[in-house]
Amino acid sequence: MVKARELYGHTCDKHHVVTEEEIKAAAAEAEKHAFIHANMDEYMKLYFPQTTNRSVTADTFICDNGGFEDDFLYYSGFVSTFNSGSNTCTPNVSGWTPETMPLTNRFEIVNSGTDELVGIQKTLFENKALRINNKNGHIGSCYFSKGVDRVQKDLK
Repeated sequence: MVKARELYGHTCDKHHVVTEEEIKAAAAEAEKHAFIHANMDEYMKLYFPQTTNRSVTADTFICDNGGFEDDFLYYSGFVSTFNSGSNTCTPNVSGWTPETMPLTNRFEIVNSGTDELVGIQKTLFENKALRINNKNGHIGSCYFSKGVDRVQKDLK
């Protein structure tokens, strides 16, 4: 706990006293990211297998704008907050509020390149992708408000 307190026992707000729970949560998050980075090759092979026969086909209407080349056309964004986790991939949220996109630090279109957090390409076939959330929090650096964001594609 001494090492964790040294690494995570401070915030950008000089008046905020960091609790032991916050330090433990920050340490757990750092361990999770370290585990993902250490096992990235295996993760990529499992969830993004590369085949030698891969080809790109023309999109159907239902798949239009899958690469966000037309910005947020056919997409809707929703935000919420959570107070506790769950045993599933679905967070316990208080309800979803629709938001107009783009929304800074929540829903943003990014250009191709390498993602600075996970070190993989942001795009697969096109030149644009969607970034949900931000490594610095929703409001700004060092402000994390337990936010949960969701993007929905309208299938017409």
